[in-house]
Amino acid sequence: MNQRSSFLAFSQCIIKRALSTKPIINRPPLTPKQNEAIQSNQEVLSSYMVPGKLKRFFKSRPTRSQVLETENISSSSTTFRSARPRKLTEQRFGDPPSIAQQQLAQRIERAILKMNASEALPSRFVTPEHIRVVGDQTKQALKTYQPVLTKLIQNHAHMRRPVAIKYIEDRDGEELESIFDQLSQEEK
Repeated sequence: MNQRSSFLAFSQCIIKRALSTKPIINRPPLTPKQNEAIQSNQEVLSSYMVPGKLKRFFKSRPTRSQVLETENISSSSTTFRSARPRKLTEQRFGDPPSIAQQQLAQRIERAILKMNASEALPSRFVTPEHIRVVGDQTKQALKTYQPVLTKLIQNHAHMRRPVAIKYIEDRDGEELESIFDQLSQEEK
């Protein structure tokens, strides 16, 4: 009984404090007029030596009406802080790569080397010593290995936005033939 009465007294005390009848007045804080503040700030700056860090407290700030006037006067030209990269559609195959493309290619090449060094390949026979090129079926190979290799390279590249890696077939066949010739000469 005693505990209950003390709890009720405590809860009534909280309620009495929370339900106050005192009116709440929403008034902005009293600030000096803008012109008076500017004049007093100028007097302080002219009569005293104020360190550089503290001068910001004495600078006059534009009022809201001045800011609105300057916004209306300024032109509506759009300025971009940054632009998203766009596709290069007019770049021909004979053009030399740009610096950004070279750096990206080097980064992808390092990711491929790191992937080959650290990933456990499916079999011990998938190494340059055990591979013999019999016939080339690039379409099937691209279809089979492109998603897996792309994912592995992207994991090892450590980039915020992963790069889209496209494997392109050699349509002329000249480059593939030269690669196969080199491989066959190395085997001999």
